[in-house]
Amino acid sequence: MTRNRNPKPEEAYDLLRGNELRIAMRPEWAAYLSSLPPYHDAIRLRAQAPLLAIIKWEIAKAASLGGIEHIIVDEAEDVTPLEWVLLAAINETDTWTLIGDLNQRRSNDTPGDWEPVLKVLGLKPDEVPVERLQRGYRSTSPILEYANRLLPRSERDVVSFEEDGPALSASLVPTRRLGDAIVEEADRLLAAYPPPAPCATAIFQCTRLWDAIIDSMISPLCQLGIAEQDEGTGLRSWERT
Repeated sequence: MTRNRNPKPEEAYDLLRGNELRIAMRPEWAAYLSSLPPYHDAIRLRAQAPLLAIIKWEIAKAASLGGIEHIIVDEAEDVTPLEWVLLAAINETDTWTLIGDLNQRRSNDTPGDWEPVLKVLGLKPDEVPVERLQRGYRSTSPILEYANRLLPRSERDVVSFEEDGPALSASLVPTRRLGDAIVEEADRLLAAYPPPAPCATAIFQCTRLWDAIIDSMISPLCQLGIAEQDEGTGLRSWERT
């Protein structure tokens, strides 16, 4: 790097990646920096996008993002710590509207409590007004009643606006029949809720077991249309086309 000029994003990234012990004061941050992939790989990975965005912001702030005085964040439970750091840098007056439910987090890479989020944003918990949703408009009563049983008792107070709906059920399926059971359930849902009703979508965790099952199900799943795997959550979705 020559003097009297801003570094390029690649140079700044490599500086972080190669000097983690001198830069990071906490072991977990040093471990994170040392695990970063080379820059030419990082620019292709969604997981590295927040860090690269922060680097570019610090090197040359985008003029189009100047003058922002209030930021509304929906699905705030899925925002990563680095994304909060970037949003805090962009927001010039530190006024916010955060909308989210920590019980709906899709990844362990996001904060499991609002306190560290407020700390990044420079806010004190006792000074932040909180409005809690008391009525749900997205799900039926059977769905909310089933979901509420998975939550602590103190958080089971949301009721549904739509009371009617089919009862929920859970089935234990042997591993050897899991692929067939998934297709059978998708067919049942599509028969019960044909177009133009919303298409039934099954989402589940992708592991080596799931991959092995999917690889053995290529033929039946050709009828279902396979969506891309989400790199941040490890989830795949199947949707009838």
